[in-house]
Amino acid sequence: MHIMKNSERARYIMEASRSMLYNLPTMAKGHKFKALSLAALDYTSQKHNLNFTPLRHQVVAYILSLGIVINDYYDIDRLDKKKYRQLRKSISEDPFMEEQYHAYFKSIRQIEQNRPLPGNTQGCIDYREKLNLISLAVNCSLAFEIPLTTMVDTHSKVSIKPDAPVWFQPLFFTVMALQVVDDMIGCRGDSLNHRPSFFTAFGELQNLTDIKSIRQHFSKMGKLFNDYLEQAKAIDPGYVYPFILASKLIYSTLPKIAEFLHQPGLRYFASVLLTDRDIEQK
Repeated sequence: MHIMKNSERARYIMEASRSMLYNLPTMAKGHKFKALSLAALDYTSQKHNLNFTPLRHQVVAYILSLGIVINDYYDIDRLDKKKYRQLRKSISEDPFMEEQYHAYFKSIRQIEQNRPLPGNTQGCIDYREKLNLISLAVNCSLAFEIPLTTMVDTHSKVSIKPDAPVWFQPLFFTVMALQVVDDMIGCRGDSLNHRPSFFTAFGELQNLTDIKSIRQHFSKMGKLFNDYLEQAKAIDPGYVYPFILASKLIYSTLPKIAEFLHQPGLRYFASVLLTDRDIEQK
């Protein structure tokens, strides 16, 4: 087992920090992980000699925003048709991008039409993993101009292909760790609206002021968070080292910030950082 030296850790952090600083201007209202997502792809392209051009960078920014629109449709039953058409137009004229999008959307629709019920622990975990897997695959596909099907099998069930690029699986596990954090932030809306998530995987709570029960759910989610990061680390500890540091920082701070922003009078600030699913309380 390779043990990283401090100089190696510093190098990985510096490379990832450059990517993050470059992508900070892409931070968008209601999309807390957009800049981080683009920075992760930029960092991946540097570490694995991939070609993430400025044009592809813009395309991935579009598909990330499109993903939010689609997610809102399934999660809160709201479709911004104007925004959807604008974002679709940005990729529809390129045959390669259009083919990847259709494969992605077909899988998303199938997964969403078979949503598990809250309380079905393994069903909710599988649901979350499939959604994130196909979403990550289309982002990587459009970023690096590689077919989505080289990373993911979309025929019988959505799963990682055995011969997927070496960087794809550890990147997926770090994405899943952040999904755990995202579901901590959106736990109230998910529970009240009977949506499958990592929070409702362990059962819906009738009383969302029951801090003890919420903490018990969060404890189980924390184990999942650590398990995902350990799986990423086991595959390529150097490449994912900055991801692990960033994920742990986000895990320890963002749910607390989100909880603070739920206070009356802070809705504007909440809308800047959080999605509508996060701040929805109906």
